[in-house]
Amino acid sequence: MRSATGTTDRRERPRLPDLRDYQTAGGAAAVSALRTGGRGQYLSACGTGKTLVAVHAAVELVQDGPVVIACPSLGLIAQTLAVWAHTGAAQDLLAVCSDATVRDAAVRVTAQLACDVTTDTAVIVAFLRRSAPGRRLILTTHVSAHLVGAALAAAGTVSELLVIDEAHETTGRVDTDVAAIHDDDRFPARRRLYMTATPRILGTDRRGRVDDAALLSMDDQKVFGPVLSRYSTARAIADGWLDDYRIVAVGITNREVMQLLHATGREALNDDGLATTRTVVLQLALIRAAAEFGLRRMLVFDTGIEASREFARTLPTTVRAVEAAGGELPPGPLTTGHVDGQQTVAQRRIHLEHLTAPPQDGWTVVSNVRCLSTGVDVPAVDGVAFAGQRRATIEVIQAVGRALRRSVGGSGTATILLPILLPDLVPDGQHRTSDSGTTDADLGAWETVCQILRALRAHDEVLGDELDTRRRSACTGRAELPARVLLRLPDGYATEDLVQHITLRILEGTTSDWLVGYTALHAFHTRHGHVRVPTGHREHDIWLARWIGQQRAAAKAGHLPADRRQLLTNLGLDLDPYETAWQQGLAAATAFHREHGHLNVPTGHHRDGVDLAAWLLRRRGDYQRGTLTPARAAALTAIGMIWKTKATWAEGFAAAQAFHREHGHLRAPNGTIIDGIDVHHWLTMRRVDVREGRLTAANRARLDAMGMIWNLREQQWWEQFAALERFHAREGHLRARTGDRHDGVVLSRFMLKMRKDHDEGRLTADQIAAADALGMNWQITGRRYQPGRPRRAGPVPRQPGRALEHLGPLGTDVRRDVPERLAPPDDRHPPGAPP
Repeated sequence: MRSATGTTDRRERPRLPDLRDYQTAGGAAAVSALRTGGRGQYLSACGTGKTLVAVHAAVELVQDGPVVIACPSLGLIAQTLAVWAHTGAAQDLLAVCSDATVRDAAVRVTAQLACDVTTDTAVIVAFLRRSAPGRRLILTTHVSAHLVGAALAAAGTVSELLVIDEAHETTGRVDTDVAAIHDDDRFPARRRLYMTATPRILGTDRRGRVDDAALLSMDDQKVFGPVLSRYSTARAIADGWLDDYRIVAVGITNREVMQLLHATGREALNDDGLATTRTVVLQLALIRAAAEFGLRRMLVFDTGIEASREFARTLPTTVRAVEAAGGELPPGPLTTGHVDGQQTVAQRRIHLEHLTAPPQDGWTVVSNVRCLSTGVDVPAVDGVAFAGQRRATIEVIQAVGRALRRSVGGSGTATILLPILLPDLVPDGQHRTSDSGTTDADLGAWETVCQILRALRAHDEVLGDELDTRRRSACTGRAELPARVLLRLPDGYATEDLVQHITLRILEGTTSDWLVGYTALHAFHTRHGHVRVPTGHREHDIWLARWIGQQRAAAKAGHLPADRRQLLTNLGLDLDPYETAWQQGLAAATAFHREHGHLNVPTGHHRDGVDLAAWLLRRRGDYQRGTLTPARAAALTAIGMIWKTKATWAEGFAAAQAFHREHGHLRAPNGTIIDGIDVHHWLTMRRVDVREGRLTAANRARLDAMGMIWNLREQQWWEQFAALERFHAREGHLRARTGDRHDGVVLSRFMLKMRKDHDEGRLTADQIAAADALGMNWQITGRRYQPGRPRRAGPVPRQPGRALEHLGPLGTDVRRDVPERLAPPDDRHPPGAPP
């Protein structure tokens, strides 16, 4: 586009490559959120085009001014520079790093677009102060970003957009030069867009807070902003934008290693101990996997620069030895290479080109340590291999991401290779077993497989679900690995027992022990149809009731993840039985209030399975102790709950009078509330006053006039009798089953005692009259006690075989009384007969 003066308008909108649907949605979310400034995170799987999304975002958000992109490595700077040079989205380019060869990427795309490379702050300031309009790009490494920040401050300007690529690399301590990229004072920026496939969340305490205040974690929205878009590895594979993958664990025996070392004349040990042995194991595993799966482009991630160089240098020798022994090889000649962080971008490019197009249509293997794991685009890799060492989750995901990128010449399925050193078989062909009964397969090397799988499941929910499902199935049947996890064992090792042992070892190492408990609970539910597990019950060697208690405690503390909570809820497990009981009680109280207009619930009243009077009494006690939450107290207050339990004499006496006017007595049952006064409690305290001499004679007389019962046992009798009255009102008879409780009273026992007291003259006239009104049958039946029968006195007849130590002089019985349970049967002593 030409301006009025005939010159080219530097702000002309560039023609950018089209975005995929997920890129369009994610980029639009980022642009919308950052339109007026701020911070945010764009999370997308490795190989899904974050660099191009950043270009589109910059074009949308910035017309004039500097755009800064910070990358963790020189290789990623070169790659990003090539993308920007190809799109023409920036009119001026500047790279802030120490490697001048990074600008070759821009020159190869367009020679007309120059790119200076510097680490001089003055040069950066001069670049910023140029008056030419348009969008200007500064690329910098994370470690050099503080230089750009200082230059921005010195130039009196801000970055219109700061893109922090592979943002997980900027987490950690706040007192580093890299951390300057987050600070507005040290790096002025209007907008910050953090991009990564692997957000790094540092260790947190039980409340979810970062343990160390001096650490930066990507869940801190004050620093990194909210997540604006997320596109997972599993979704990218399902959508077809990334290759699916398989994990192949290849076992190599110690004997195979020794034979190859002998054939090639190499020593088993060198300066660092077992470097040569480890290298041979990795080489043999790679050769076998490449031949079986047709792998032509492989990246190897080794443990150190020297080990990586040794691998690349000696791999051709190992290939010749395998060929001489009759082993299977991939077709075509082998090309090897080694890449490390000390090489220039140009040196690395030579090896990467061999990966893109293996010479002479053969196969290429490039070994590196870490420099090809983050951000660098290696589109033609068929698989990656890991030396048997523990690695961080993010490093694993970034490395695997190199193989998931789709390419025309790729195999369609990425291979993740894990070499395992196995012990030799004993002469009889069996696996050695230790004193503890475990096989030699229990090697630390298998932990490498577990660690890689744990890292992968953290970013692939499909793999995680498959592992969890197989773990649950293994608790009740045969253990099987997910289809994408393959074992390749030497002849003689692939026995059923050993495969099962290794499979269980991998499943246990890659899933949570929580699944074992859940599987046991699921089995209990399947068998019984409920999850009311009795105390002490064991299921699949799990103390199931104790495990349920642990889940409820975790749920109450907020530590039970939502997916686990849902699984338990689907089985019908009540994770908060106290909350359920509260809701049931509140519903019953609400229904009672709706029907009666108050909460003066009579003792023993049940509603919807809730003893409502007792429930309200407990809530009143919780309120007095301060253990009832304000929200629950407010809910009860709204339906007429009266919390007052202490009353003046006048208030209490007025309530007692009201009860007497309605019932004709003062035998108020527990939970009787009148005008907010607990009458039962108030009368009980008056009995205490009498016992301790605090009640005046006048007040006692006023209560006596209404029939006050001062004897506590007599009051308790009337309370139990009230339960009998309610039973009679419900059932129409007094035939209560032996041992059954009704309103907290065992009526069969109460009526037996009442008959005994009646027979021996201990009941009052009022008590007898009240019982007669219910149709009480006073006859006592049974063999232990007969009404009207005198108590035994005098000596006890001697029984054969009994000791005589209890007999005093002249055969008299020194015991005060004989328990009724020792009385002879009725058929030997009929009623009225002498003993």
